[in-house]
Amino acid sequence: MNNLNVAIGQYVKGDSFLHKLDPRFKIVSTILLMVAIFLIPSSLTNTYYLLGFLGLFLLILIISKINIVAVLKGLRPIVFIGIFTFILQLVYVDKTTSSLLFNLNFSFSWLSILLSVVIFITWLFTKKFIPFKLLYLIMMLGGIIACLLFVGKSISFYDFTFGIYSEGLVRGVFFLLRIILVVFLSTLLTISTSTIEINLGLEWVLSPFKLIKLPVAEISMMFSLTLRFIPTLMIETSKIMKAQASRGIDFNEGTFIGKVKQIVTLLIPMFFISITRAEDLANAMEARGYVIGESRTSVDELKFRLKDLISFIVVLSILGFTIYLQVIK
Repeated sequence: MNNLNVAIGQYVKGDSFLHKLDPRFKIVSTILLMVAIFLIPSSLTNTYYLLGFLGLFLLILIISKINIVAVLKGLRPIVFIGIFTFILQLVYVDKTTSSLLFNLNFSFSWLSILLSVVIFITWLFTKKFIPFKLLYLIMMLGGIIACLLFVGKSISFYDFTFGIYSEGLVRGVFFLLRIILVVFLSTLLTISTSTIEINLGLEWVLSPFKLIKLPVAEISMMFSLTLRFIPTLMIETSKIMKAQASRGIDFNEGTFIGKVKQIVTLLIPMFFISITRAEDLANAMEARGYVIGESRTSVDELKFRLKDLISFIVVLSILGFTIYLQVIK
């Protein structure tokens, strides 16, 4: 279990305290904790508060005996969104109400531009041989920024100053932590709860909507099946890319039009696999007597135990403490 490359939506089998909790409690707790996170306004003190949340979630992962590094790999899809949000907060900041921390003085000279191009070309031709591609990209970007900051200042033909303000830096870190925490919460839910448990728990949570004739059972089934097939489709995509790479197709090289054509060759088999799997699943459900709209029973019965009650009280305490600190006080 510790060696799994955990993706968002993937269930990792285990017998930890987190795995044994009632799925109804885990779904409701995930919603309440997300509400608590979004109630917190951005400030330096609240950034430390979010770091406390992150430490709590990491502790839960350790107790659950789930490889933290494997879970962090599942956060790669949000890296771009996180970096973009961080930079956006640095750029759009009210400079009249914030104090300047330091300036970044970029100098554009032929020498700095030439070195930056050399670094970019080096990254372009060597990235496929480096195992830690994201870290390698960050190092290369740091090298380009260093060239523009420190090389050729005396012969520069254009200078640009970018100010780093305290409020922008705090807001950038705060919103980056908020994105990470939301993804962490959803990952904790799916990593410790099977598809069947999510389906049963979600159907119980949405049961009040039956009063307005909402098809709760069908919505729960669709949601749980969607979560179930996210890691499966990611694995199939990886297999197709490796198979096409063995036939000479490189998704990281070529012109823009060439890359679009390569992506099309990836999408066609993915659509075919998705439709085939959906058809197999529909046939299997029909063979087992599943009829849309009909009432059905379940082999697994959900039981709310003492440990679920204690855990729920802890979650309510966190939510109440957050509301007291951020809204009432």
